Amino acid sequence: MNTTTIDRLLLAVADGCEMALSRMIEKAYESFRWRTRQMLADYPGLRSIHETDDIVHEAAIRLCRALRDVTPESSLHFFRLAGLQIRRTLLDLVRNLHRVHSCVELEDIYRSRETGDDEGDSAIEGPVSLSEWTEFHDRVGQLPETDRTTFDLLWYSNLTQTEVGVLLGVDVRTVQRRWQSARLALSDVFWTVQTE
Repeated sequence: MNTTTIDRLLLAVADGCEMALSRMIEKAYESFRWRTRQMLADYPGLRSIHETDDIVHEAAIRLCRALRDVTPESSLHFFRLAGLQIRRTLLDLVRNLHRVHSCVELEDIYRSRETGDDEGDSAIEGPVSLSEWTEFHDRVGQLPETDRTTFDLLWYSNLTQTEVGVLLGVDVRTVQRRWQSARLALSDVFWTVQTE
């Protein structure tokens, strides 16, 4: 999902093209799938409980509902809206898992992740438990606005630092400074992530 494509689609939406809106949702869907797969890669046992596409579909439905109520004024507005929907969906996922599954089941999931018993080692280093994922998504929402926007665009929308700089009208060093600030604020629940 890139800013140039979204800008073109937003112009088409403004001209009344309904297909452009569908295309925007498709582009967001791709980004949702990437982030969700990366998150679930750390929890192989969860794949038997929640399929990636189910979670992505839920995030896309939320985005569709949001887009019924508001038409993004810019690609920045769209990416912020899309990032918010994926964050809320992933947050609801980890909260619901705690409500639905017993502590024993969740401990088995954590153990399989830590020992590599289930489908090999995890793809990325990340929070050790679903409660940490809950805290992570909650804390992202509490970051100062400039840091949260930068983090959302890099982490949830999978944009490059250069693209984020263009969207926010700042240079890459400012993006990097805000990214570092957000990571420091989340340091006890965050891990190394490649963004560009």
